[in-house]
Formats: sequence, structure tokens, C-alpha cells
Amino acid sequence: MTLIKIKRNSIKRNPNAGRTDYLIAGKEEHTSNPDGSESWHRDVQHVRSLFPEPKWLFEYQNNRVTCNNCGKTFGWKRLESDYLSDFGSSSICPYCKEWDCCEIEFEDIKEVLRENSRRV
Repeated sequence: MTLIKIKRNSIKRNPNAGRTDYLIAGKEEHTSNPDGSESWHRDVQHVRSLFPEPKWLFEYQNNRVTCNNCGKTFGWKRLESDYLSDFGSSSICPYCKEWDCCEIEFEDIKEVLRENSRRV
């Protein structure tokens, strides 16, 4: 099992934490009016997310993993995914295409924050 660790220097508070509403600006349209004036119009769409923005933003290190089938080593971000109906794999080797080619576990941000608070 390979633990994919969080880059400690990438951890930041999310200024949009908890937010679920967004306004997305569409295409801007320009109209020349018969009186010589001009008008501009932009469609704005209100979008609501099912999940609120996370409290923390962070990145994972690009640890190297080794395929259990072909033995090639590569960065975990190169793993491929494929899902069919109710089953699938998020760890497909980019070389031999073997499903579940390695076991990875992602470090939990809550544990990292707890660890950092004990150091202070």
C-alpha cells in the first residue's frame, strides 16, 4: 500500500468554504440601436452545488507507484480510471492497462491538521 501524502506547503484555508451558490457569466452580446446608442447584455446563470466548498485547499505529492502486473514505476497521477455500471477501477496502469494495478491510500487532511496543531 502506497500512502499518497499531502504537500504541507500547499495547505490553505479556502476563502469560499461552505459556499454552494455561484453566478456564471455567459456570452456577452452587443447591440447597436437605431438611435445610434449601443447596449450590452450578458446572460448570468445561477448554479447551486450539491456539495459545499471544502474548508481547506491542498495538493497531493506525486508519489511513485509500481504496477503489480508489469512492474513499471510511474507517478500515481498517471493512473487511469474506468467505471462500468456499478464497478470499476481508479488504478489502471498506463502501460499494461491492468485494473487495480496497485494499492494507494490518500492521506486525510483532518489528520494532517491535527498533527500540525500538536506541534504548535
